[in-house]
Parts: sequence; C-alpha cells; structure tokens
Amino acid sequence: MSGEVPLFPVFLKLAGRPVLLVGGGSVAASKLDGLLQVGAEVTVVAPEIQSSLERPGVVLVRRGFEALDLDGKWFVVAAAPPEVNRAVAAAAETRGLFVNAVDDPPNAAAYLGGVLRRGDVTVAISTGGHAPALAGLVREGLDALLPRELDTWASLARAVRARWLAERVPMTARRPLLLDALNRLYEPVRVALR
Repeated sequence: MSGEVPLFPVFLKLAGRPVLLVGGGSVAASKLDGLLQVGAEVTVVAPEIQSSLERPGVVLVRRGFEALDLDGKWFVVAAAPPEVNRAVAAAAETRGLFVNAVDDPPNAAAYLGGVLRRGDVTVAISTGGHAPALAGLVREGLDALLPRELDTWASLARAVRARWLAERVPMTARRPLLLDALNRLYEPVRVALR
C-alpha cells in the first residue's frame, strides 16, 4: 500500500436517482453510457456538449458548472478540466456527495473501476484511480477465467438462498451447501465423460 487510506468497495443503486455529469466531451459520453445502463436520471452540465451526450431522458444544461447544480443529486461524475473538477469536488464535499473525477484522483472521492457483468454478477476492480488501464487488464483477465455460465450460478444461488432463509439454515452452513449445489450442475457432464 502506498500510504493512502484503503477504499471501501460499494455498489450503488442509482436507478431513478438524479446524477450530475459535469463535462460535455468524449470522456463524459463514456461515463454517460454506464450511468444510463443502471437507470440513473442524468443531468449533463457543460458550456459545450457533444451530440454524443444527447440521449432520450438526459437533461442538457449548456453553461459552466454552478454549485447549485449539485442540489438534490445522489452522485456526481466530473469529466471536465482539472480546475472545474476541483470546483465540483469542493462544492460536493460541503454537501456530503461523492464525486468521481475522471482520471483526476486528487479531486475524486469515488472511483469507477473496471467492471465485468454477467447477469446478476458484477465484478469491479479498482486501482484507487491511479492505474485505470491496469484495472481494465485485470477485468479482461477475469472475464477470460470466469465461467460463461456464471449467471446460471447466480440463479441457482438465488433459488437455494430463498429455501435456506425459509428453513433458517445458518449462514455458516450455506457456503458449503452452495458449493455442493454448484457441483451438481456439472454431474451430468462428468457422467458423460466417463
């Protein structure tokens, strides 16, 4: 560890919640895709906004950032020049909001990692904002290693969890039971290979 405070990994439910995206260029557009995929209600603020940010449901405000833009927001992404990101971070700090300042770790309170999704399973990798390319490489490596049927695993885990909750199976017993259930998914394959 480089002497920095460790990060607390968390996944946010942003569906239907207002999010501010400060910046109108290609970097902002790349962040907009992820925000829209999770159902966030996005407002984009920037003096100039590329047409790639013009999407149904996205509110576009063509002017510079103002601290009042943060009012009522749940999360902020700053994809602007460093001086604008600094202003966003300072205003967000006074309101208790987390800011992802894209490629600008000193002005970020939250980092977006390399993300791998397979159905209900989401794996995110962070380098604390200092090596995003490495996070992307690790994500690609995990994508190659994780089984393609990971979503099937999640469906099975959800089904057996419901049964275990109803039967009051202790938490300590659940992981070995889940491993047995997952292994049974492959029993027909093992029999066929013999």
